[in-house]
Amino acid sequence: MQSAPCVNIWILAKNGQLEHLRNDEGFQATERVMSALGFNNIKFNHHSTEPLEDQFWKQFDALYELTEAGMKEDLEVLTVDPNNRAAVQALMDKHQDKIE
Repeated sequence: MQSAPCVNIWILAKNGQLEHLRNDEGFQATERVMSALGFNNIKFNHHSTEPLEDQFWKQFDALYELTEAGMKEDLEVLTVDPNNRAAVQALMDKHQDKIE
């Protein structure tokens, strides 16, 4: 797994779609880490059209109690560089405009 460190690869392997990784030392290490973080409890709905990665991130947000309001509160901690903070704020404002 060291050559492809992404959640999608883990999801596919976890769901048996990348059988060649089942005995891979890197995948096994990733499984231990993901389990320690509580991600072994994430359930995927294979009868939904929602992509598995989107299902993962929704459950990730719920597991860590992440909300948009909380991120806005913590924006100064999350983005130290004022330029990055302004860019993130602009993205959030643009998203808010679409909702309204």
